[in-house]
Amino acid sequence: MCYKGLVNPKRKVGMKKGILRTASVLRLALALLATSALMLVPVAAAWGETVVRVGFYDNRPLSFVGPGGAYKGITVDLLEHVARQEGWRLEYVPGTWAQALERLEHGNIDLLSPIAYSEERAKRFDFNKETLINNWGQVYLPSDSAIDTILDLAGKRIAVLGNDIYERHFLDLLERFNIRCEIVQVVDYHEVFSLLRDQRVDAGVVNRLFGRQFENRYGVRRSSIVFLPIDVRYAAPKGGGDRLLATLDARLRELKQDKSSRYYGVIDRYLGNTESRVFSKWVKWGLFIAAALLLLLGTLSLLLRVQVRAKTRALAERNRLLEKEIEERQLAEVALKESEGRYRSLVENIDLGISLKDRRHRFVTTNTALGRLTGVPTENLSGKVCYQALWNNDSPCSDCPGTVAMTVLEPHTIERLRKHPDGRDITLRIHAFPLKDGQGQASGFIEVVEDITREKEIDRLRIELLSTAAHEFRTPLASIFGFAELLLSLEEVSAEDQREYLTYIYEKSEDLSSLVDQLLDVTRIDEGRGLDLNLKPCTLEEVMERAVRPFRTRSKSVRLEVELAPDLAVLQADRGKIEQVMENLLSNAFKYSPRGGRVLVAGERDGDMCRVTVSDQGIGMTPAQQERAFEKFYRADTSDTAPSGTGIGLSIARSIIESHNGEIWLESTAGQGTTVHFTIPLHSAARSA
Repeated sequence: MCYKGLVNPKRKVGMKKGILRTASVLRLALALLATSALMLVPVAAAWGETVVRVGFYDNRPLSFVGPGGAYKGITVDLLEHVARQEGWRLEYVPGTWAQALERLEHGNIDLLSPIAYSEERAKRFDFNKETLINNWGQVYLPSDSAIDTILDLAGKRIAVLGNDIYERHFLDLLERFNIRCEIVQVVDYHEVFSLLRDQRVDAGVVNRLFGRQFENRYGVRRSSIVFLPIDVRYAAPKGGGDRLLATLDARLRELKQDKSSRYYGVIDRYLGNTESRVFSKWVKWGLFIAAALLLLLGTLSLLLRVQVRAKTRALAERNRLLEKEIEERQLAEVALKESEGRYRSLVENIDLGISLKDRRHRFVTTNTALGRLTGVPTENLSGKVCYQALWNNDSPCSDCPGTVAMTVLEPHTIERLRKHPDGRDITLRIHAFPLKDGQGQASGFIEVVEDITREKEIDRLRIELLSTAAHEFRTPLASIFGFAELLLSLEEVSAEDQREYLTYIYEKSEDLSSLVDQLLDVTRIDEGRGLDLNLKPCTLEEVMERAVRPFRTRSKSVRLEVELAPDLAVLQADRGKIEQVMENLLSNAFKYSPRGGRVLVAGERDGDMCRVTVSDQGIGMTPAQQERAFEKFYRADTSDTAPSGTGIGLSIARSIIESHNGEIWLESTAGQGTTVHFTIPLHSAARSA
């Protein structure tokens, strides 16, 4: 049937126009509604949105600028994730690390991350409580550097990031080891690696996360020196960011509790194992192919489908367990590396040579200290037998401690002399500790070598001190005993003789007392206790009058002269100790002066110091004797006819003068005499006079 003739053409046109007009009205209404909605969006945003100003600086992989100028990194991605959940709008304020710290200090930003937490920084800023990631300081070197331990950094140029937490702790570490070097401050870690690559510095300090990201790009290498494990967190101005930090902590706790959360995804993307991601992609493709096969083989029986599903579930479970195992293995590897680093740092920074040897006395591993002690580089020892590499023997030494230790299965120790390559004769103490296998048999031994040359020298000096002291005590004691016995045995002794004998006994007793005082001073100095000084204002005339008085009548054959400048001011000194110095110097001058000789004591002002000079016309000293004159127990003349003495007088005099912040030195010519000079400070009130 045909219905064409039932519709009026004019009516049809009118209907079309009506429809068009209705459509136009609807379009206009929709446009107005859309415009109104767009106008209302900013208003709604302004009402409900929180703007957070975030300090940003380059510290890859924690924070960096990605392609197209986008802000990226572990801490940035996590902050963006929380911001989307909380309705925050983040405004990044880029700059250097120093600028970021200053802005946080003055409240010009609301958050800063990444930042390392420390108790000192917690006094200046507020930190969230949840740790984002662990980090630590790492020393890097040029690729061809020979630096091996922290002690090798002495005298080197080291680049560090200014105001970085690792800078201060690294400088403290250098101070504890008494290492002096040149510190070069830079503005970011990239500059540290650039200076290392161009070999303009000898070492550089960065954090381990940055180092792992860029060490290959810059062609630098990690050293075994690591320090200061720290937590990376978010920070806010002091007292101004409690709500932000509390919200961040709450969100981070939620993320950490879920192993499949955004937190672990971000960590994995920037630091994770590539093999895990490849394996995950393979699983996804495998599941996709399995699904496609299921679609193609949809006609298979229900039993086959059930079996496939069961196999798929088993595969997924195995995949989950495998991923967990990989994660645990990664954590174990990190812990092992950290432990290995700590062990290596400990072993390499002690002054003991440590080595592990097998049953055939071959070196398995050594530390660098062994090379320093023996003079044989450690790289020349690996795999070689010790008796050939160190002692130039064709078979194990007859007294080898390792052989004895493996035989009796007990530690064994020997001492052995060795000529060091620098020409010194050194004494080594060698300890051997046996290693046992599962059957209790010796499988090798650990050997620890220490240099006891100084210890032996101290023992020698101690024996020499006892011998010298005994000899020096014997002479005055013999005189005291002799005159005392004479006084006791004689029934009648004249008053004059009695006074002479008692005077001699008194003088010898004074000599003994002085010797005891000197020995006690040596003990205090050797123990590091220093000398107890009683600093008071005094004049040089007072000191000299008491010091030279006993020597004016001691020897009639030697003339004593004292010349003090008239403009000498008040001294700041321990009068008793300075008198002790003068007694030692005058005693030496009188001992070695010839009959008819002269001893001259002079004093004059030298700037803010007073300089005292003691000169004699005695036998003098050679240049070699002058170099050792201030050593303990050293005596220039050790012949049988030499004057008595302990050889500690000049050593004690130097300690006393240096304790006063003064100096002491001597000038001497063999056969013509010796002149000793020393300076002591003037009293503060007299320095401006």
